[in-house]
Amino acid sequence: MNKSLNKILLIGLLVVALCGILLLSSCGDDNGVIIDPNATQNPDSSSLKFKSGDLEIYIYQEIAQVKATLGEPVSYYESASCGYTGMDMFYQYKGFELTVNTIDGKDVVTAIFIADDTVTIPEGLKIGDSEDKIQSLLGSSYEKDGRAYNFKAGSTLLQILVKDGAVISIEYKPAN
Repeated sequence: MNKSLNKILLIGLLVVALCGILLLSSCGDDNGVIIDPNATQNPDSSSLKFKSGDLEIYIYQEIAQVKATLGEPVSYYESASCGYTGMDMFYQYKGFELTVNTIDGKDVVTAIFIADDTVTIPEGLKIGDSEDKIQSLLGSSYEKDGRAYNFKAGSTLLQILVKDGAVISIEYKPAN
């Protein structure tokens, strides 16, 4: 009887552990990303844009336009999306990464992530710069949320994270 009880307890622990793993690996219930239904049809000209060479890249721009100028990415991968229907597609170029999702039948840029200090955004900021440069380069029209400076323009949010007085992350994403 003691062996049976041990087996039942072991099976119970395994079931609880499996449920915990499944819970931690799920996307969570964040109700997805709210998308302006006109955003993919008429990108907002007042939105913040990232530049790679002469190409301006912006949120909800079709990836085909980007690839026509920049060519194929250095690497590409995809995973199930937590915020959009379908897959998140990741296009990695030198120094930055584009997240792409299918919206209204079009593959569009939904995030631009600056990957390292080799890339400077149009305003002149890059990863590793002093936190003091943020305001001098981008102005004071931001919302501060903990370590994040959030600049909104049109349909775009430019989020800059700082740690220990230095820029550690720069990302463009939809302003919801």
